[in-house]
Amino acid sequence: MKDVLLNGIKAHLIGEINKHIANIEITLNSSKRVQDLDRELLLLSEADSKLQALGRYIIKPEEESNQNKTTKK
Repeated sequence: MKDVLLNGIKAHLIGEINKHIANIEITLNSSKRVQDLDRELLLLSEADSKLQALGRYIIKPEEESNQNKTTKK
């Protein structure tokens, strides 16, 4: 169950990142305002930061914990 939740959160964040990248591409190829670009960059960096934190503090320590359990046997 835990893996399903973590994979779902990871997939959601990757989707958010891809969405904001697409919005940035659209903004760069149109006459939209600089504020629109700035907002999309902010949203992109937030999603990227969350994904990095998930990997660094949640997923990776869990993997290391599982490895420690198997080496102790």
